Order: sequence, then C-alpha cells, then structure tokens
Amino acid sequence: ALGGQIPDVIQSATVASRGHGSMALSNALGSQTLNICIGLGLPWFLASVISAKDVVLTNAKDVLVSGAIMFVLLLIFTVATLGDVVVNRRPKVQIAKTLGRVFFFLYIGSIAA
Repeated sequence: ALGGQIPDVIQSATVASRGHGSMALSNALGSQTLNICIGLGLPWFLASVISAKDVVLTNAKDVLVSGAIMFVLLLIFTVATLGDVVVNRRPKVQIAKTLGRVFFFLYIGSIAA
C-alpha cells in the first residue's frame, strides 16, 4: 500500500514547495477519496454483479477500527487547520512546520495502530 502512495507524496511535496499548499492538500485528500471509492467500490460492485451475491467482510471489526482511526485523524486535521484560520484570522489555511510534524507523527501512529 505504501508503494502506491509514494508518487502522490512526491507530487504533493513538489507543489507544496512551490507555494501551492492548497493544491498539495487537494491532491492528498482527492487521491485517498479516489482510492477508497474506485479502489474498493468498483471491485466490490463488479464482484456482486458477477456472482449475484453480496460481498462479505470476514474481518469487519478490523475495518471498523481502521475507519474509526481515520475518522478521528480527519477530525483532528480539520479542527487544527480550520481552528488555526479562525483563531489567527488568516485568509487561508497555512500549515506551519510544527503542525506538519504533528500530522506526520499522527500518521506514523495510525500506521502503528
């Protein structure tokens, strides 16, 4: 899974270093949305159409836990970025190095969990 994300990381880092942070953020969120909707939805849809049976998850508890972790991380990200805009009265989101480090370590923590 990590190998599939490396091109997205390189692309996001490149546009962010050129001052296009919103483009980097859009790429990161958009690629994950596409991976989930197309990468999971299309095979599940095709499998259910071809076999006329529902797709059954054998380890649904793990999927639920992973989804909950990702949801919490999304909430933290949203509160941190939008909270920074509201508190500091900025016209747009700015992710400082400190906040970037926090997000990086949250990501490492989510992988370890």
